[in-house]
Amino acid sequence: MIIISGGISLYWHYNQVHALDEQIKSVPFYNITVNTAYNMITNGSFPNLIILDVRTVNEYYTNHLHNAILIPHDELETRLDELEGFENHEIIVYCGIGYRSEIACEILVQNNFKKVYNMLGGISDWMDVEYPHYTCGCG
Repeated sequence: MIIISGGISLYWHYNQVHALDEQIKSVPFYNITVNTAYNMITNGSFPNLIILDVRTVNEYYTNHLHNAILIPHDELETRLDELEGFENHEIIVYCGIGYRSEIACEILVQNNFKKVYNMLGGISDWMDVEYPHYTCGCG
């Protein structure tokens, strides 16, 4: 072990940086704000971006993001085949406030989806900042 001025151990510092690096590598999905989600959707940098709404059908009909794919969180495991081929695409997952989307993100990561983003605050925060949303006259 090497001690430098101030009594800080290089050994300790290396281990802390290494542990943080390993923690970052093990992050199963990324939490993002609605502002980040809006920028990802609108800036053109993610041409294969998938938007996944994991709320109920009735919630989706009330309001949803443009081009969102609806798969309720409690059906996701049995409907993963609908997302086949998108394992390496960016996927923004949202629900009402963020709880169900977090569960859905965990399911996606467990099934080898690599670029999963949980939209914190869900559509509630999205609508609070008055980003565009859509309704469906269905049902």
